[in-house]
Amino acid sequence: MQIVEIDKDRPLNPGDVVRLYFNAPGPDWMKAIECAMVEQAVENRSEFRIISVDYWQPQRVIFDVEVQETNPVLVTVGFIVGGILATTGLVLAAGWMFEKAELLMKTPASKVGIASLAIIAGILLLGKFKS
Repeated sequence: MQIVEIDKDRPLNPGDVVRLYFNAPGPDWMKAIECAMVEQAVENRSEFRIISVDYWQPQRVIFDVEVQETNPVLVTVGFIVGGILATTGLVLAAGWMFEKAELLMKTPASKVGIASLAIIAGILLLGKFKS
């Protein structure tokens, strides 16, 4: 997997996965509650969905988000961040601040690895049926 830092205004496509970093002060138990609020607030969004969240790092929360659809809305990192923060009010209430975003891309090597596994599994299955 290749990870590339991206600008908040870069257009995203369906299937893209971005990792969002927020400065989030407070103890882990408080960040856990805030993350649950975020997940609930955005669960009905058609444009994106939260895949995972990590609130165990000091002063930081990390979301992995997958873009679902981009029509009729142009989905960018700024759009997703706005959706997360505006729907929960965490900028004002908890002092969350957006830090950076990264695009998580599957590399050609990982695609070749997956394809190779499928070919090997197919050969093994065919060998079993011939016996």
